[in-house]
Amino acid sequence: MILKTTVMEQKESKHSIIAKFYTEHYEELKSFVASRLQFAGGVEDIVQDVYLRLLQLDQIITANTLHSLVFTTANNMIKDYWRRKKCYDKFVHFVATTNRRNGTQEDVAAVYSVQEVHEILERGIARLAESQSRIYRMSIFEGKRVGEIAKELNLNYKSAEQKLGAARKEIRSYMKKALAC
Repeated sequence: MILKTTVMEQKESKHSIIAKFYTEHYEELKSFVASRLQFAGGVEDIVQDVYLRLLQLDQIITANTLHSLVFTTANNMIKDYWRRKKCYDKFVHFVATTNRRNGTQEDVAAVYSVQEVHEILERGIARLAESQSRIYRMSIFEGKRVGEIAKELNLNYKSAEQKLGAARKEIRSYMKKALAC
């Protein structure tokens, strides 16, 4: 009972430390994030996400370490934002240049539907050997690990791993060719 009370007190003190820091340094953190983003729309989202992440941490947080923890977390979230944006921009650019080359003005979402990609994937799986196909389906659609697949099919672990690797390589190659414009 005493341990449970101590844990609850630590959580309450952690929340109060974070709440106090939030009220005192909100504008400072907001300007820090704004200086590293090019638009104002995502600033408040990132600031709120920083504090939410801190509240979800299981670590003990003290007033001495909180300042650096907040700004390190914010910096990491900003880097994550730019990393995702770079990938997104790269994809949008690819789709736009592909559509211009083909003379169409389609939207990014209209390039391939989920159904079309699924049909292409099914054709690729149909090209595999029976054992590779079964192992690949168990891995992808059922979410099973190599060890589970090997046990279920009474295969050696290495054998199942090699068949899955070969199937993945074949499917990757087929999908690249099929989805190339």
